[in-house]
Amino acid sequence: MGLCPYNPASGVSKGIVPSVFLPEGWVMIMDLEYHQSLGEELKQRIPVFRSLKFKVVEAKEGHVILEVKHDPMLEREGGMLFGGIIALLFDATMGLSVYTVRDGDDQATISLSIDFLKPARAERYLVEGHVVRRGRRIVFVEGSLSDGRDIFARAHGVWYIKRSDR
Repeated sequence: MGLCPYNPASGVSKGIVPSVFLPEGWVMIMDLEYHQSLGEELKQRIPVFRSLKFKVVEAKEGHVILEVKHDPMLEREGGMLFGGIIALLFDATMGLSVYTVRDGDDQATISLSIDFLKPARAERYLVEGHVVRRGRRIVFVEGSLSDGRDIFARAHGVWYIKRSDR
């Protein structure tokens, strides 16, 4: 199952699953090929993501995984992934996992805590965000950065769901 923006004019309707948690214009979908649409939407809304080589490899309600290709532009001295980039990736991935369950108008990160466990050096990275608990306005999320084998960093975050009708 995945998440993507849906344009009724496109004529695509294969595998669409309605969800009450999604904002208007978004649908849950069954085909993996549509996951990339979520990544493209992220690139359109947040310009810094246009320069990152990533794709959404899994997106379902409360859970998102991004795959990020290593790029020397993301390195710090010593050839490891820069900590600020790791924070950006966690904020985006964990925020997307919140986006899949929110029923409000907008969301914002309240806090994001990262434990850097070891230097991140790999050809590709998997960044995972998973909703642990969802309240009416507050969502607790965990994340991890790995190469599929070794975990380089873990994160814990709290997101606020803004609702204009309350």
